[in-house]
Amino acid sequence: MQKRILIFLIIIIFCLGFLVAKEAKAGETHNVWGWAWSENLGWISFNNISGLGPVNYGVHIDSDGNFSGYAWSRGTSNNLGGIGWIKFDPAGPYPSTPSYSACLDLPASISTSEACNGVGDYTVSGWARAYRAIAPLGQTLGGWGGWIKLGGGGSTYGVTLDATGESPYEFHSWAWGGDDTDEKAVTGWVSFNDEDFDGSPGPVDYQVVTDLVITPANNPPTAAISCNPSCSEYVGTSLLLMNNSTDPDPGDQITISDWYQKGQTQDDSAYVLKLHCTISGNPLCNYLAPLSVGAYTAKLYVEDEPGASNEATKDFEIKRDIIAGFMCSLDDITWQVCESLTPTPEMGNTIYFKDDPSTLGEYSVASEGATITTWAWTKNESSFGSNSFHVSTEVTAASMTIELTVTDTASRTDPVSHIIGAGTMLPLPEWREIPPAF
Repeated sequence: MQKRILIFLIIIIFCLGFLVAKEAKAGETHNVWGWAWSENLGWISFNNISGLGPVNYGVHIDSDGNFSGYAWSRGTSNNLGGIGWIKFDPAGPYPSTPSYSACLDLPASISTSEACNGVGDYTVSGWARAYRAIAPLGQTLGGWGGWIKLGGGGSTYGVTLDATGESPYEFHSWAWGGDDTDEKAVTGWVSFNDEDFDGSPGPVDYQVVTDLVITPANNPPTAAISCNPSCSEYVGTSLLLMNNSTDPDPGDQITISDWYQKGQTQDDSAYVLKLHCTISGNPLCNYLAPLSVGAYTAKLYVEDEPGASNEATKDFEIKRDIIAGFMCSLDDITWQVCESLTPTPEMGNTIYFKDDPSTLGEYSVASEGATITTWAWTKNESSFGSNSFHVSTEVTAASMTIELTVTDTASRTDPVSHIIGAGTMLPLPEWREIPPAF
């Protein structure tokens, strides 16, 4: 009777330990814990916190993805049918490819010294081995070499790690516990997560997890420049350079943008800092470049929060813009600057205006590569004359504002105005009859 009670208590203690272990975290020595399920042997514990007495054992993954340590194949709930210790960093030679012990394939940005296949997809490959099958302990279990393949080497199966979300991360899928050469399957298929049974739960809720610190390396931002309206053959006196830079890391952000410029008005071989923007203001700032006619190069330097940087350059050209201008005359022969004109302050006097883009002077200049096609004249905001570069008008007020707006074949437009001052207008003579004196 006492023996039955003892067995019953052992089973109860094991079950409680198993349930608690699923919620436990690994200790400082090992960072993998939980339970896997062998189709032939039953439960495999990956850490002593999983409920197997005081022995300090467990499986560990280092920062390069290499496994080490031991799991315990306990078999059924009463320690029947297991194969004992399973070593996760056994020495070779290995039965077949891959030629290394168990390894987690971390992205190269996280680890550069791992022995895995270098894909960086968080797959597990390589070998573990049942310790009792390794000499000199003997007990090779009917000639089986003890090898358990976790994946790789051209296999169509393999264990994977779901490294999304927050730690702990869950392992999934299957390992194979049998020699590839003679297909002896002592352990058989080993499931690392109960969800792997065709999407439905396995024997009970179980999983193998790790709290390995996975901190992906920071990827640098990508600097990019565009122009508004265009980087090529822009006509105007300023150009808006747009900061189109991006950072590929989720949650990361660009914190510094520096605009540099060279060309035309400075040493063409040296960039000069024009604008510095940081996270305290607008780190993705645009730059409005005040420019004269000529060729330039802009450089944009960007830096993200962890300190990675990138830069881009953009060549652009500022072309001459259209400039309106005209001259004035009192006799249609002698032309002068309009403000120097002194017409006789009498109503009805004629003043002449001319624009001659083919002649140097105060005349209009079309934008680079274009010709002027349209002239629009106004006197005190009232249109006069026709679409001609040579017009005239009469003096109608003491002060007249003459404005000319020109348009060229590049659809560029520019207005210019001059004030013509006729001084104080003399009144017209008045007639009054005076009777003679007698």
